[in-house]
Amino acid sequence: MTKVLKEEQFFIDHFNDKWSYLLNKTAEGSENMPISLQVIGYPSEDEKILGIMKQIELKLNYNVQMPNSMRDSLYTIITRTE
Repeated sequence: MTKVLKEEQFFIDHFNDKWSYLLNKTAEGSENMPISLQVIGYPSEDEKILGIMKQIELKLNYNVQMPNSMRDSLYTIITRTE
């Protein structure tokens, strides 16, 4: 969906305990790492889920470029089935 921004690499809360420390250490150096979203639904509701995903994509205006190797492989698979 998006990537971690420079200012989002830190985790701070009011507990300041061991978990807070571990979460903060884990977040260090995470700039530009992908943040994703999983949309799930009930069986046989694929169209509904795809519609929700499309709306999210349009609202966020996030466009990920597919690597050439993946695009070429996908093209090969599609052309074999046609």
